[in-house]
Amino acid sequence: MIRRRLNNLTFRTHMMVSIGTVVFLAFAITIASVSLKTSRMAKGLSMDKAKETAYRYGNRVEAEIQVSMDTIRAFSSSMEGMVKHRDSVDRTAISDMLRQVLRSNDMFKGIWCVFEPDMLDGRDAEFVNTKWHDGSGMFYPYFYKKTGPFSLMHATSTGKMITTKSPNEPAEKPSSIPISMQTPAMC
Repeated sequence: MIRRRLNNLTFRTHMMVSIGTVVFLAFAITIASVSLKTSRMAKGLSMDKAKETAYRYGNRVEAEIQVSMDTIRAFSSSMEGMVKHRDSVDRTAISDMLRQVLRSNDMFKGIWCVFEPDMLDGRDAEFVNTKWHDGSGMFYPYFYKKTGPFSLMHATSTGKMITTKSPNEPAEKPSSIPISMQTPAMC
């Protein structure tokens, strides 16, 4: 039936149908090819833009964290120097220093220090169960910011000693974002 209809068409109509089909297929292939290439280019450009943005903001965050780490390293060095002169250590002065570091750095939400038993000044027994000390007299104040300027929280208020797995800063860039870092003072 279709053959009979095609046979009844004139030569001119045959040519128009044939040429129209070829032109249609050519346009369809061209449009599909251009669309595919455009899609790949758009995806590549968006990935490049995302990487550039991540790099820019990543560097900004890294710089802010570095400033905080430099502050803590300086504080740690101060504590090392203080412990070397154990006879002149003032625990209240250390607490005041912690508060001042917390006040002067907007990045800090809290700050603390912990000294091993009798490592600070050898006088832990004199400070048993006093402010910033535990039942053994060990000194470890923890200050944190609330809605106001800051508050004091005893490090053992949870019933657990603050512990960490490693006494070192990460050597490589971590794959996750740390919420707490420590810089140990080696005495």
